[in-house]
Amino acid sequence: MRSAFSPAYIYNQIRANSSDCSAGSNIEKALNLLKTQGVARIEDFPYTDGNCSRVPSSRVRASASANAIRGWKSIKYGQIETVKGELYRGNPVVVGMNVTNSFKRVRGSAIFSDVNSTGIGGHAMTIVGYDDQRGAFKLLNSWGTAYADG
Repeated sequence: MRSAFSPAYIYNQIRANSSDCSAGSNIEKALNLLKTQGVARIEDFPYTDGNCSRVPSSRVRASASANAIRGWKSIKYGQIETVKGELYRGNPVVVGMNVTNSFKRVRGSAIFSDVNSTGIGGHAMTIVGYDDQRGAFKLLNSWGTAYADG
């Protein structure tokens, strides 16, 4: 089994506020970093939520280069068939959305559909699948195993 990639490798280098580990970042900056540097495996650059000032060593950067992406492209909002096509071809689709308090309470395999609540902030996730029967996408989130279906 292949190990996961390190979110800290990316976040620590692109975070919006150098003194706040809970500050956001920018999807475009993350994708450009993946293109220019790649990303390290988590065992080479472990994630620690309280330490975001650590930067990768030259050895870690060298190992990350093997995991660089060739490029990326934007998909306009609402182009659902394009998203499905990219997933079908094995390409990950990163999505940013303004999450709400109700989104934070999703449990199990519930379908989130609250479009009326006030947003509490932006959040990036990866679309990893879709279900035409349910009319829903499956998201990979960074909020741990207690969130949604783990």
